[in-house]
Amino acid sequence: MEFVPRSFSRTSLVGIITAVMLVALAWAPRVSAQEPEPLLGVDISHRLGVGFSFSEAPLGFRYFWSRRYGVDAGLGLRSDDFASFRQTTVVLDGAFLYALAPGERVNAFLRLGTQFRNVDRPAGSTSTVQFSGALEYEVFLNNSIGILARAGVFLDLTSPPSGNDRASFGTRSGMLTSAGIHYYFEEQTDPPSRDHE
Repeated sequence: MEFVPRSFSRTSLVGIITAVMLVALAWAPRVSAQEPEPLLGVDISHRLGVGFSFSEAPLGFRYFWSRRYGVDAGLGLRSDDFASFRQTTVVLDGAFLYALAPGERVNAFLRLGTQFRNVDRPAGSTSTVQFSGALEYEVFLNNSIGILARAGVFLDLTSPPSGNDRASFGTRSGMLTSAGIHYYFEEQTDPPSRDHE
């Protein structure tokens, strides 16, 4: 489901993005040194996860620096040759993750994300900045492999070559083929010290 409220100017696009960035930086929580009870059904804190959250940005990683807070990032590149022209697409995706509650081999998050997409054609480039918020669930097949599913809302701000900038808003869900998967490496721990006489 998607709605297109109205058109907007390039100045409005820059203003909205700047305002959202400033609010996000001011709101970003400061993590305390000590955490309460575990907030992850499968503890992936301090473990690097490689994989993707969206198939459009398949080169990515995920990392939780505590049992509550984490980040997610991805990169997508694609070049398509058509009969008379070449189209190049670049996608950059990033998000802040906030753990909500543990489950049986399930982690539940609030995902606040931003995605930049640029499609370059001979006629010009179309750029889209997307802001999204979603409830995300990561189901673990074992202690290292997690499969994602999510449902939430998005706001797209699109700037085509014609200059007729537009905004669209809607709801979106994703699972399996349209969502993602991560493999988490085990946390590196220092070997126990040995006393030498």
